[in-house]
Amino acid sequence: MNFLPVIQIASITGIWGISLVVFLFAGATAARLSGAGKPRQRCALAIAVGIVICAVFVFGEWRLQSNPSTEPVAVTLIAKDVPMSVYLGSEEQALELLREYADEVRRVTPSGTQIVVLAEKIGRVSQNKLGEVDALFSSAASATHAAINLGVVRRTPSGAFNSSRLYSANGKLEANYDKHHLVPGVEPEKTGDKRVTLDQSSGGWGLQICKDMDFPRLSREYASDGANLLLVPAWTSISIVGCTRGWRCYALSKTVSPPPVRRGMDS
Repeated sequence: MNFLPVIQIASITGIWGISLVVFLFAGATAARLSGAGKPRQRCALAIAVGIVICAVFVFGEWRLQSNPSTEPVAVTLIAKDVPMSVYLGSEEQALELLREYADEVRRVTPSGTQIVVLAEKIGRVSQNKLGEVDALFSSAASATHAAINLGVVRRTPSGAFNSSRLYSANGKLEANYDKHHLVPGVEPEKTGDKRVTLDQSSGGWGLQICKDMDFPRLSREYASDGANLLLVPAWTSISIVGCTRGWRCYALSKTVSPPPVRRGMDS
């Protein structure tokens, strides 16, 4: 979903508006070509849908152009395909996978990258092992001179949390964000209730996780907090660009400003 004029409708409707526009166009095209109904009815349908689609485009372009230019941010996305048995396996398996991620970050991160965004829920780690994970990614961040956004499940005495942890380019753990909106019946973790915004030279960086993006109110609150960019680890696919077998990575540079909608790991 890199076609920014269309996805701006999500600022009003959430992701459901994007789905409506895509399926409305496809459905109207099918109806127009099917021969069903009277020609006049098919023509009226095409005109009505065309007006809606044009309105979405005009709104998207206006929204993109009405915001001041901001500093581009170079982002690298990295994920690895692993069977569910690894995620549900032992903590040692999780730690081994996290070590592989840290090694791959060092290997593939292009020079000039400002932030590396990794996948959601890479592994489940207990509180007493979290320091080892932090050391791994703090070291990788320092080595690549790029911030790292890590998705991991933190298992604490009070319960588990689906977390997004951010390490600065100098290797410091800057923030931890716990997912607000969990998938019912799928995610047994506890919900978070705090937003996290970090001041950077390019503006504010906010943290969310996957399903959070389906709830526009949270993103609007981040905009009110001064966030220019939302970093969103997710369990979704990304493009394959020059990674070793089993790994997927995508490097991009985007100009960001508060109102436009730009989804992170889902792009």
